[in-house]
Amino acid sequence: MKFGNNLHHLSIPEWRSYNIDYNDLKAQIRAITQGKPDGLVPLRQSFLDNFDYINLFVQTKHGELVRKVQYFQVLFRQVASVASSYDASDAASGSPSTRQELRMVLYDMDEIFYGAIDISVVLKNLSKFILIQKIAVKKIMKKFLKYYTADPDLAASFVFGLKESLFQNPASFINFDLSGLTKQLTDFMKEIKQEQKLITAKLNGTSVHDDVLVPKSQPPASHQHQKPVSSESKFDMTIFLKKNFNLHFLLPSDTNNLIELVLNLNITLNFKGNNEESSDLSFLFLTNDNDLHAEPSYIISQKNLSYSTIIAHTGGLRKHAYCVLPNNVVQLLLDHLLNKDDPVSLKKLASYFDLSTSPLTKITLDAILSKDLKPSMKLVCKRLRYILKKNHEEEEHQEIEQQENIRKDSIDNAVTYDDEPPRVDQISLAPSSDTKQYQDDYYITLDHDIYTTDDPQLTSNIQFHEPSSSAFTKFDRFPHNHLSFYSNDSNLSNFEHSMETSVDSKNGIVSTTYPATKFRKLPTKIQNIISTNNSLNMFKSLSFYQYMISCYYNAFPRGDFGNNHYSKLLNLNLLKSFENVQKFNNQLNVDSKLKRNLSMKSLASAGAMAGATGNELKRPPPLVNRNSTISVVSNYSIPSIFTDREEEDDDDTKMLQFYDQSPLKLDKDVDEDYYSLYVKLNEEYDHESSLFNTFMLKSHKLKRKLVTNIGKIFDGREKEPILPQYYSSSHDGKTKYGYGNTEGEYLINENPYSNYDSINEEPPSFLDRNRFINIHKEYEFEYDQTLAYIYFCLNLICIFLSGIELGIVYSIFMDMDIPSNESQFTIANNLWLILVLPKTQPAAAMSQFNPEDFKKYANYLVTEVEEGVVHLQLNNTKRLNAFSEQFWRDYHEIFVKLDQLESTKVILVSSSVPRAFTTGLDLKSAMAEMALYSGLSPLERQAALKKHIEDFQYCVGIPARISTPTIGLLNGLNLGLALDLAACYSIRVATEDAKFCIAEIKIGIAADIGSLQRLPALFNNKGQLFQYCLTGETFGSQDGLRLGYVTKVVPDLKSGVEYIKELASNISPYQGWAIRGTKKCIQDILDGQSVEEGLKFVADYNSKNIPDTFAKKPAKL
Repeated sequence: MKFGNNLHHLSIPEWRSYNIDYNDLKAQIRAITQGKPDGLVPLRQSFLDNFDYINLFVQTKHGELVRKVQYFQVLFRQVASVASSYDASDAASGSPSTRQELRMVLYDMDEIFYGAIDISVVLKNLSKFILIQKIAVKKIMKKFLKYYTADPDLAASFVFGLKESLFQNPASFINFDLSGLTKQLTDFMKEIKQEQKLITAKLNGTSVHDDVLVPKSQPPASHQHQKPVSSESKFDMTIFLKKNFNLHFLLPSDTNNLIELVLNLNITLNFKGNNEESSDLSFLFLTNDNDLHAEPSYIISQKNLSYSTIIAHTGGLRKHAYCVLPNNVVQLLLDHLLNKDDPVSLKKLASYFDLSTSPLTKITLDAILSKDLKPSMKLVCKRLRYILKKNHEEEEHQEIEQQENIRKDSIDNAVTYDDEPPRVDQISLAPSSDTKQYQDDYYITLDHDIYTTDDPQLTSNIQFHEPSSSAFTKFDRFPHNHLSFYSNDSNLSNFEHSMETSVDSKNGIVSTTYPATKFRKLPTKIQNIISTNNSLNMFKSLSFYQYMISCYYNAFPRGDFGNNHYSKLLNLNLLKSFENVQKFNNQLNVDSKLKRNLSMKSLASAGAMAGATGNELKRPPPLVNRNSTISVVSNYSIPSIFTDREEEDDDDTKMLQFYDQSPLKLDKDVDEDYYSLYVKLNEEYDHESSLFNTFMLKSHKLKRKLVTNIGKIFDGREKEPILPQYYSSSHDGKTKYGYGNTEGEYLINENPYSNYDSINEEPPSFLDRNRFINIHKEYEFEYDQTLAYIYFCLNLICIFLSGIELGIVYSIFMDMDIPSNESQFTIANNLWLILVLPKTQPAAAMSQFNPEDFKKYANYLVTEVEEGVVHLQLNNTKRLNAFSEQFWRDYHEIFVKLDQLESTKVILVSSSVPRAFTTGLDLKSAMAEMALYSGLSPLERQAALKKHIEDFQYCVGIPARISTPTIGLLNGLNLGLALDLAACYSIRVATEDAKFCIAEIKIGIAADIGSLQRLPALFNNKGQLFQYCLTGETFGSQDGLRLGYVTKVVPDLKSGVEYIKELASNISPYQGWAIRGTKKCIQDILDGQSVEEGLKFVADYNSKNIPDTFAKKPAKL
């Protein structure tokens, strides 16, 4: 898709009108290149106008967000002052009204926090908007340089002038920095969470524990060499020494992109960061110039810390040794490594260590000194750290459970519920809930501002240099940022090993493929981070050490590290990943789900608060569980000056009016939908169902608008939206919160200190979100009514089409004596209908077995043994059933046809040749096919051969993919391909004379058609399987029976055929759908499907197929 069209899909929906006018600029460039050189002046003005338009939008939107944050901060201070007026003793043993006061404050802080989350979503969108505009500007300028060939120097000067106008303007979107606002917002949200903890601790009479990922520790007087001096250094040491598996990503170094990712990480991981700001890190590489490919040792230092960590590569079982030493001692070690002939440095170094030095420290230093290592390269960066605990779900619920306990007493005293009230902790803040228990914690690092050097003056010490210093100019900037996950979770290892990363050196595009089944086994939050950030570019086996030795020593990385060569990494075009519309939409969907989940929590909080105050709402309306058919979501949002209302009207939602609430006095100009709630069908249904649901909701929305507009014409009046009443009052100088305004007016908390002044926008009251209603019955009524309308319309359409069809048939078969001029529709003029009509019943033609359909396959005999049982025999006696290309393509085609027959319940496979089931691949035919590739280039040959192998795999694997069970009888020789074929059968039976051999290793290839992938699931002795595969040894039928490869051994081919027929006759009497479903469920598990996915499938499958009464059990069984 061209970028001009792509830009529309890559834009924030409500801000699309503020994009650069890409297509208009492209049209002007096209006009100029077609012979209008004087058009450069208006083109330049068009560019500048677009730049000013974008700049104004970004500045105004940024100012709007700043004022929102300030407003919420003032509001938070006011609410927090209520809690600060009570000490712990008042809260723990005070009156019920005091405790109720603090509970209300907790709910209000929740609302402020949700408002801050909303701001963070808009801030992410703004950073994304800026980056997309940068990409668009870059592309349109590149297009101008490409097509303006009349005067290349003039074109270059023109583009240079435009870039200069952008970069020299401090208010330009190119120079716009959102980092200050991001830090302010992040700190504010952390402050809210900390204040909530303090209030909860007051009510529970407990103490508050600092939320630190790794406990901080300070060095004692006599420093222990293995004890980190800070939580950050312990974090870095943990990921290096204790986490065996890792996953790496590269992302553009653009500041706004970094801000967006930081916000995503903070929200997704619930602010579980190890430090609020980036810390400066230095990695000094110790290497031996004679063996650069050996793994290096490291010295890791952090700015403003007086100790550094030394990690030495020792090899063997330990692999690494480490120690933590003061920076002055580390400097002595570096001096000695650089000049081992200097006795002074050695003497000073030795004087530091005494007899109490730990053995691990000695091993570390001995490994460095004995290998003649020297400091050769240095990497500096800024690092942010996060952690995802393996039991993170339990930790996130602990605080909520404490709040639930706080709230129980007031609920019990205020009102009696028919069943349990809605709980806040039942609704997850994250876009998707993750309740699995994982094997290990996930440590996450985000490195940015990465620089490298091999300058001897910089590598000879561990000092940090300011970017403005002259020494810093000797560093080389790495043009990307780096995100990493570290864990001992085997799922991470399996996923990383299944990845394949390729780099297009010409276009600088990095692409990584991986199996979706392994990706889904990662923690859900990790999946969300990966799939919703279109800036992330997955990169297998990323190594900065390999990158640096290729830069500074021209050493080509070996093995899996080939993509780390500087010529590939430095030329990557990571901004290309932003043009992935699917990932962009995924992120918008996640943000939308986040808002909905926040609204659900708000509704739950409001319901609990209403019950606790004991107002006229006797019971909070039930909230719908997240797995139910509908989800209740608040649709209230603050209208921005940049919001496109037409875009919002396209939302696939259904707006509903409410009932059973007291009316509110609202402005007549307020749109009814503005204060309503909507019901959206759950997105967790499958794709087909969601399409139907979307159609239903759109139809109902259209009907509702028509009914509402017609009602306004005849009634001349509008329904007022109905909302719960919430008010604030003051008593004894303390703010009181609650329901029950007898005047029926909706009041918000007055704030004399608020100076919120966003253009054309009212102050966003955090209390406006507290709306909840019972809408289930009305939803059901409206849904059924809409469904009835649709069915009625479908009936009318069917009647209309039936009339047309009857007219056509009548015209064709009417009395032929009627003159042709009286008939407008005769057979002579419409012969094409005669060809179409006989093809209207293809299903009936394929419902029963017909032997004539299979006679064209020369190498096969296909017969029907009994009803529902088909026997397929391999019948190439001359070649002992050796498979040529036509042979395996026919094999696939036959299985597909048999599976499509409704009557087929079991397929039997055997050989008509007594000497062999199959001798495998027909090598003569294969060599002839290989000769066709001789004239191709190496890359073309590789691509063609890969395509051939994949086709071969697909055809041979057909028995495993179809839903009809298969039984294979294996006799005589079973070489190579024979095991690939048999591994796909549901049941395998062997004759006494059967001999099996995985023979591919003998001809110099790895078995590539499926045996190496499927046999491990069949063999109960994996070591024996390795032996057979690696040696090409032959094993017999009894060995196959012992190893679980076959289920029974029969005397000979004839008795074997009788046995498999009898086995099939025991299966065929049962229901066809039950047989197929059973086979598919087992096969899917063998192919890697999880138990949960299998249970979900079989529940759906049975619910669609189980009849009203079960089939009777066959008499003979």
